[in-house]
Amino acid sequence: MNVVYNKALKYYLGRRLDLAFILIVLLSGTYFYGFEKVEFAGYRRDDPDEFRMKVRFPEHFTIDQKNDFFTTVENIVETNKVELGISSYRIEFNKHTHGDFEADYSKEAGTAGIPREEIPDHLYKMFPEIPGVRVFYSGMDTGGEKRNDHKSRHHLRLVGDDARQLQEVGELLRPVFENLPGVLSLEDKDSDEGPNEMALMIDRDKASSIGVSPNDVAGVVSSALRGRSLADFKGNGRQVPVNMRFSEEDRAELEDINNYHVKSDDGRDASIGSLTKPAMLKSQSSIRRSDKKVSYYISMKLKSGEEREARKAIYEAQKNIDLPEGVSFNNPPETFDDDEVSASLIAMGLSVIFIYMLIAFLFESVLMPLSIVLTIPLAAIGAIWAHFVTGTSIDDMGMVGCILLIGVVVNNGIVLIDYANRLRAGGMARNAALLLATRHRFRPIVMTAMTTIFGMIPLTFASASAMGRSFESFGFMIIGGMASATLFTLLAVPVFYTLIDDAQKALQNTLATVLGRSPKPSAAE
Repeated sequence: MNVVYNKALKYYLGRRLDLAFILIVLLSGTYFYGFEKVEFAGYRRDDPDEFRMKVRFPEHFTIDQKNDFFTTVENIVETNKVELGISSYRIEFNKHTHGDFEADYSKEAGTAGIPREEIPDHLYKMFPEIPGVRVFYSGMDTGGEKRNDHKSRHHLRLVGDDARQLQEVGELLRPVFENLPGVLSLEDKDSDEGPNEMALMIDRDKASSIGVSPNDVAGVVSSALRGRSLADFKGNGRQVPVNMRFSEEDRAELEDINNYHVKSDDGRDASIGSLTKPAMLKSQSSIRRSDKKVSYYISMKLKSGEEREARKAIYEAQKNIDLPEGVSFNNPPETFDDDEVSASLIAMGLSVIFIYMLIAFLFESVLMPLSIVLTIPLAAIGAIWAHFVTGTSIDDMGMVGCILLIGVVVNNGIVLIDYANRLRAGGMARNAALLLATRHRFRPIVMTAMTTIFGMIPLTFASASAMGRSFESFGFMIIGGMASATLFTLLAVPVFYTLIDDAQKALQNTLATVLGRSPKPSAAE
């Protein structure tokens, strides 16, 4: 291989512009096609080996009732575990109100071909529905602050001042986003919870005909159930607060409320039951407020493999929605947002500047370090295409790997150019020095790259759950970048070296001519 590389270098030293053209084409294709196809994501790429579902039971549930519930769950899982791709499962419960169900994914996908992140959803739908029993699992909307840091889920946040208005707007928008391409389903908070509020719906026409207002009805019901404060009792120098309320047996049932009477304008009595109709409603169980604004979330699960297209469709739909006054979209934060991307790009730029300054100091030249620094974009060719071929998104750890890669890929060029300079200082012609330096430094350069690449393989393909997070992007950034940088270093660096050396000589001769000095002879070929 060393001989082949040496022959290729000798060929391109005579056709330097041809090699430059090839590299420009590769860089252009990488940027305009590969880079556009690779998704840059501010979310975590989660690939867990297990999942957990928590069950909350009513306080009156006995151990036997809990055992019956989990026995049913075990039968369901045992029947469907091959289809779902579940290898084993565990159940734990006690006399308290909570129980746990844990399951391990099989190494091979289930026969149904369901993606891992969707398996808990399918299993949840198979669980027995028992009043009062609540099931929670990862990916289920359980309230709290949302962050767009998961590949398979996306959250939209509506903000405003009126919680009821936000809920009405959110309910109207849910079908719009649910039907978008790439959206699997909407996460529905507390979807298994029934109505939690009883309301008395007033027959306004009937009440108005006898001169009773809704406030009159509300006042009677409120006084009966919650009581009403009366004037304080004063006696023997003491002041005692007085509160009036119906006795408990007179307000225990709905029928008791229906028998309450309210006065009409003409002094007649009308029963609450004759003016109202009871109805069970589902009201908000919580209100989220951030920066004095109330929040309402629309959470979506995305189809596996179609996440990028789904997010584009969601963003386009957002642009075309005309929200009422006082309501606006406010996207949830991401783990790695645009500000941090900008900070990473600044860090990369500073890294290149510091490397250039260090090499300039080493070689005592302003132009010669460019022959080495120009190899940094060549590392991007392998890094981008490694992500493209594997379908991996560039995440925050990928950006860290990119910064690290900048400092690593220049090492080969430094070693090669330093050796060539020493050979030229000993009187050897430039091209001969480059060919000899490449021949002698070929093995160390390749071995250094191979040890780095093979050392990154275990980290790259390690389980995300075992490592605590995914290092796929980090690993592919180093592996792909080192591979392409090594491949092109032994060709590009010597060719760049000769081009910059010629430019440097031409600049020196031009300055010598302008200043009236004798120009230096050109470098020996």
